[in-house]
Amino acid sequence: MKRIKITVIRKARYDDLIEKYENPIEHACDLQEGQVFICDGWQRPEGFCDSAWDSVSPFVMTLAHGGEDFYD
Repeated sequence: MKRIKITVIRKARYDDLIEKYENPIEHACDLQEGQVFICDGWQRPEGFCDSAWDSVSPFVMTLAHGGEDFYD
């Protein structure tokens, strides 16, 4: 399996949607823009928050197994 580099390029927090659909939590994800993580195959990198991992893990798995062109 390939190692995958993830760079945080943007953070978004939608308080109106959190209030409407989830239990409000103070610090959902403490990632910082510019922060870099290296995935060793399918493993979630240390310090990468669970909610962000849930969003990107299918892409990481695909890339780790040699996939590409997600939207083509």
